[in-house]
Amino acid sequence: MDLFGGHGAAPWILFNVGLAVGLAIDFGLLSGRGRTIGLREAVGWNVFWIAVALVFTGVVAAAYGRTPATEYLTGYVVERALSVDNIFVFVVIFRYFAIEKARQARVLFWGIL
Repeated sequence: MDLFGGHGAAPWILFNVGLAVGLAIDFGLLSGRGRTIGLREAVGWNVFWIAVALVFTGVVAAAYGRTPATEYLTGYVVERALSVDNIFVFVVIFRYFAIEKARQARVLFWGIL
């Protein structure tokens, strides 16, 4: 059984390296810990990561075809939609424990990690 779809290990290695770089950027370098993140910055980062997902959809389409790319994009859209309810849970938790806005990004970082 070929776990890599006949493309070898290189796509998986590139994917994992890209994932690690993305997490390092999002959680490490630009996490906003210690400061409040405004609406404009939050929207900007959302647009950036959506663009990254769309580029990755193109990579999947080029490497594996239209059906896997459509499956990936569908899963991404469903996951984005489901993540909206998490926002409400975070708001409730932050308010219950009276976590100040400047520390919320740090709490999310450790919670997600």
